[in-house]
Amino acid sequence: MELASHGRATQTPGDAAVTRRCVSFILRSTLGSLLGEKAQTNAAKQLCLAVAAQKPAIDAALTDGNVETRVSAADVAASQHMLVCCLLELGGLIQGLGTTAAPLLTDSSTALVDTVISVLLHPAASARLAAAWCLRCVATAMPSQCSPLLDRCAERLVALKSSPEAVAGYGAAVAALVAAVQHCPLGIPHTKGMVVLSLAEDLLRSASQNSRISLQRTQAGWLLVSSLITLGPAVVEHHLARLLLLWRCVFPASLREQEMELRRGDYFTWQVTLEGRAGALCAMKNLLLHCRELVTDDIISRLLTPLACAVALLTRLPALLRSYSSSVRSSSVVYRLRVYELLALLPPHTYQESFGVMMNQLVSDLSGPDNLNQPCSELTLLPPLCHHDDLQLVGPALHHTDHRYIQEQLHGSSVGGGSLDNDAFSLCEKSDEAPAPLPPPVALTAAAVRLFGVLHPHVISAQRVKILEQFVETVNQLKGQRQQTVQTHVCAALCSLLKHQAGVRGSLGPEEVRSPALSLLSGALESAGPLLRCLAAEGLARLVQLVADPGFTVSVSLLCFDRLKSARDAASRSGYALALGALQRYTGGISSPQHLSTCLGVLFTLSQDSTSPEVQAWSLHSLSLAVDLSGGLYRAHAEPSFTLVLRLLLSAPPTHPEVHLSLARCLHALITCLGPDLQGEGAAVSSLRSSCLVGCGVMQDGPDALVQARAISCLQQLHMFSPPHVNLAKLVPALCAHLCSSYLCLRRAVVACLRQLVQREALEVSQHAITLVKELPRRDNTQLGAC
Repeated sequence: MELASHGRATQTPGDAAVTRRCVSFILRSTLGSLLGEKAQTNAAKQLCLAVAAQKPAIDAALTDGNVETRVSAADVAASQHMLVCCLLELGGLIQGLGTTAAPLLTDSSTALVDTVISVLLHPAASARLAAAWCLRCVATAMPSQCSPLLDRCAERLVALKSSPEAVAGYGAAVAALVAAVQHCPLGIPHTKGMVVLSLAEDLLRSASQNSRISLQRTQAGWLLVSSLITLGPAVVEHHLARLLLLWRCVFPASLREQEMELRRGDYFTWQVTLEGRAGALCAMKNLLLHCRELVTDDIISRLLTPLACAVALLTRLPALLRSYSSSVRSSSVVYRLRVYELLALLPPHTYQESFGVMMNQLVSDLSGPDNLNQPCSELTLLPPLCHHDDLQLVGPALHHTDHRYIQEQLHGSSVGGGSLDNDAFSLCEKSDEAPAPLPPPVALTAAAVRLFGVLHPHVISAQRVKILEQFVETVNQLKGQRQQTVQTHVCAALCSLLKHQAGVRGSLGPEEVRSPALSLLSGALESAGPLLRCLAAEGLARLVQLVADPGFTVSVSLLCFDRLKSARDAASRSGYALALGALQRYTGGISSPQHLSTCLGVLFTLSQDSTSPEVQAWSLHSLSLAVDLSGGLYRAHAEPSFTLVLRLLLSAPPTHPEVHLSLARCLHALITCLGPDLQGEGAAVSSLRSSCLVGCGVMQDGPDALVQARAISCLQQLHMFSPPHVNLAKLVPALCAHLCSSYLCLRRAVVACLRQLVQREALEVSQHAITLVKELPRRDNTQLGAC
């Protein structure tokens, strides 16, 4: 906790967010994972006492008091970081304990609920939101507490609605408690929804009465509306008319009125206006997410004018920024984010008149000069658009491990940790994990990428071609980091388009679109960033799928072969090698023996380039894809492939686990390719089986946990096709030894393998396990029994 509140670790909001996330990771990994129920209860008490120890500082910050009792801004800032870590972990512990945490609520020595509620008045937003989340965890763990807590927070919100901190804190708490009902099957009394909506209406109506708390009342009001909508259509349908009235009131009645509005107001008025409209748009988004069946054509028609005004205001934001500079910058980013999120969920025909405006905005956000200096996180933007199997090439940051968060922070393109105060509306999300929304500029780029994929197919053909050509030109004109940022943005947007069109069985459009799309993807295949290369390979596969022209597929394959012949740098060679394997991922696989032989000749050569482990790993991964995609056609090449894999397993140094991981994937694909043929008794089949077993043994003896997990998967696959040739007397003890591994991937592989083994040889597996337990020393025996 000293680290969380240390001044040098929290000098900027970004540093503070990363520090808090790291401390929370440590707490979750220890208190949340290593302790038993009783110890977790005691830990929750200690966390509660640590929160209570900060109460004097909170009280002093909220009172004017004399100079001696007044706390400094530095003390308040230090306390907020410690409080966030304590409250998030306290919520996690209570949620994990469930109803067994009930005694904590009645323990007078900790006064858990009172202590948490006291933080709702903290001057810092992050502490208030963490307290609101903690209350949501209490309601989720013990649903009987939801209504009493809701009543209590609502009463305090009404009583203290003249205090900015109270409005923000208790408003967030009420919203979080209402959102917790998503996890409570029995729900809450129907009248609670009316109470929440009445509170929201009162806050929104009174926002203009007192400028000191206008912003807080506006934000809290729309936060309550958003939480109400999470109760689902059965509740919301009774309040839909009032919701429509709220949405109609927050936007101008017409575009002409909006033009007149732009001539009035000051920076504060526009800040409140933008926050209010952003909140209204977020509530609309929740309506589409949680009550889709209520969004009929009639409802959409009533929202058309607010939507048109919302989009039209986007074009006026630059003028507002010039007039009021940084005062409204953050609010304008959030507003644009909400517009993009909402439009991505709506049927495009509902805002057809705004296509031109929106495409100009998206092109500007993705490649415009004003956005080149915004933080770009590949880890946020690209993985959802890449193929899951290819992500292992990027490194440990994208493997599902216990310490994935730490690996992400070590990745060069990470933007740091998310934080609740980046987006208070994340309290309404359904996930039961503590939300950590990214900074609005980063979230805005991701939203722009998603909306581009939805919108681009609906603009006129000439405009589609022009936009992609403009992207190519912009990338070619820039250099260095600015070029990499734009290239990441526009390639992500293109791949979003390709993935969306493949999902709806759409088309790419006119033939002229192919050339700029291919140019963007081929440029990304030569990028220094491995994640961008993975994205480009997947994009190329999607492009071939959408074009659905064998001639185009052949031309792209020839392009890859030509580039591999001429390329000398490792990045280009690895990128085009991956593209060769992925190219026919969505076109039914490889059906031409000649094409397969050509691919294998290239990939075999690249995989033996010991001067570049990266090229080896990527070409071997591509080889595994070729095995998967060619099916029975590959059997003629199985023997030389086994020989290659085994030779490389024995020669590749263990200091390059990425090579061994790709070799393991190749071995797994080869076993699957041969299938039941591995049961044969001939000399050739026996030799192939021996190669499998030797390869698995080499990988099991390696130091890398991911490689060991892959070895277990290979043995599991071999057992599926040829059970008699897998030595269970050796395998079962080896599996049991890994049950207590600190690596999640290894434990998962072991459990999956044991589950398959006991379905066929339950008695034999049990006997080997019992023998193992008897032979172990008492200390290890106890540890294994606990596992």
